[in-house]
Amino acid sequence: DDLEDVYDKDLRGRITSYCVAESIERKILQEELKSRQDVVAQENYSEVLYVKHAYQRDPGSQNLSFADVFYFDYGVVVTWNLTLKEERLLLQQLVQPALIDPLPMLEVEVDEFVFHYTVSERAHIQNDVFTINKYAQHDNLLKVSISHALAQSTKLSVYEYRVVAIVEETRDLPEILASSGK
Repeated sequence: DDLEDVYDKDLRGRITSYCVAESIERKILQEELKSRQDVVAQENYSEVLYVKHAYQRDPGSQNLSFADVFYFDYGVVVTWNLTLKEERLLLQQLVQPALIDPLPMLEVEVDEFVFHYTVSERAHIQNDVFTINKYAQHDNLLKVSISHALAQSTKLSVYEYRVVAIVEETRDLPEILASSGK
């Protein structure tokens, strides 16, 4: 059973956190979601909209893959179990119209992780891999809490980048003021 955990692709996936704007207009996002066929469930939480999306990844199969996406009001989107292509389409088609003050491409922050569901290990994080009990895989509040932490970390990286840029821009200022008095 332990070996099945390692090799079962349904028990592993990507988590990606994107900081793409200063904020996301939730009402516009919800309007965009109404027209989508892939929305299975939706839940409003403080500062975040949770949406479960369904994807048919194998055209020859009737099997659906499910992805959890968390849209944070402060401009961050955290995806669970999407491919890179699906993430990019989601950001372009769904999220883009709802962005308030989109970040310049140089400031967009992307953090990537992996999740792994298991019955044999305790929950932990190691080397950017989140190990979660298989029986908690549908626990939206657990994913909200993990996603919130990742989203805040990603947003903080954007602020850190800006602070470093300001320090670099102004580092000669003390010498200029000392030599010229102006």
